[in-house]
Amino acid sequence: MTCSDNFVPRAPSLAPNNSTALDLEDLLSRDPCSEEESGDNREVQKQLNTSKKKSGTMSIAAHLAEFRKRLVLSVAGIAVATVGGWVFSEKIFQILQEPFVESSQSQTNLMSITFSGVASAFDVRLQIGIFIGVVVSCPWWAYQIWAFINPGLSRKERRNAILFICSSVPLFLFGAWIAWTFLPQAIAILTGFAPEHTSVLLSADTYFTFILRMTVAFGLAFLLPVVMVALTTLGVVSSKTWLKQWRVAILLAFIFAAVATPTGDIGTLCALAVPICVVYFGAIAICAGYEKYQILKIEADGKPLHYLRILIMKKFSRKVSRKNRE
Repeated sequence: MTCSDNFVPRAPSLAPNNSTALDLEDLLSRDPCSEEESGDNREVQKQLNTSKKKSGTMSIAAHLAEFRKRLVLSVAGIAVATVGGWVFSEKIFQILQEPFVESSQSQTNLMSITFSGVASAFDVRLQIGIFIGVVVSCPWWAYQIWAFINPGLSRKERRNAILFICSSVPLFLFGAWIAWTFLPQAIAILTGFAPEHTSVLLSADTYFTFILRMTVAFGLAFLLPVVMVALTTLGVVSSKTWLKQWRVAILLAFIFAAVATPTGDIGTLCALAVPICVVYFGAIAICAGYEKYQILKIEADGKPLHYLRILIMKKFSRKVSRKNRE
């Protein structure tokens, strides 16, 4: 027996003063089965929506809305920091002039930073403001990127991402500090090619671009170990492969230093190439340690308490083998 067999249409009772108009044909044409099915569908849809929220899945439209939200917040943060950078742009430019002033003291020629156009001073201050805004607001827009990709990462991926970010920032800052240290020497070498009884008039925007190029090049060069460790953890390149290609790595380090440092002198070139080689071999040691850790983890069946036992047994077996050989 279906629910339509027991269906008896009933008209609701109305008060005497009620002016509501009833449509009897509409009441008779109603199907309670369709109403029950629609109610069941609503319950199923609610359960699906709840399960989607719990599982963290999002539709394409939701991803685009989240991306637009994070992008707007990032741009807003950079804009606010750029306003602050504009306020302090004059003091920042005085700090940026220090390598040029220091190198000019050792030169006999007249050296000066000039503004070639009518709006060049405004352009330089705006560039400095934007640069300071991007640097100062780095934690803000980096957090927005992290908040966008974080829901799609597993626990292990989140841990690795945090480790890579925490190691990239000090390495980049260390490379930028080395660039700032060697800037006076680089400027002195470049301006030293000017003949006697001549003046060195350097455009302000060209000077700022030169400093930015040197700083970013040195900073990115020191991110090499982060890339190497990332490729090893993903299983793309092993530590033995990195070690076998050490000659090629040293050659590429010196080529990169020669391209990144426009001075071409041996001191500035070695100041960038030698630290790159040092961090390269340091990254190889980290990759080898990671691979040994993964081997121990497999042998110990994922139990941390067994790691120490396995290490002790391996050292003991090596000592026994040495004694047997003797």
